[in-house]
Amino acid sequence: MTDHRWNHYADHRSARQIDDLLHYGHFIPVGRGLTDTYVATHFPGRTWNDLMEVWKAAGIVVRSTAGGPPRCDVRVKTVHFTDATDFAVEWEDGTVTTS
Repeated sequence: MTDHRWNHYADHRSARQIDDLLHYGHFIPVGRGLTDTYVATHFPGRTWNDLMEVWKAAGIVVRSTAGGPPRCDVRVKTVHFTDATDFAVEWEDGTVTTS
């Protein structure tokens, strides 16, 4: 097994934390300003767009059906990241993908 140095990354988020954030990607919370408030509270110093760049680069965003918000891929365990060019995804099956 590869020895990964997770402390190299500035942030570490579970699939649940990412999924909770992505729930705010629907037009209703965006339009009401709830998305910006959620990001400021739970991801201080980051923006929605910056985080989405990370998630998309990592390949963990799944579009939901019927116009709902995006979701985190159910196979994700944890994402360690600094930005969209520096990340590692721990998958539930034990594999790791990196930028």
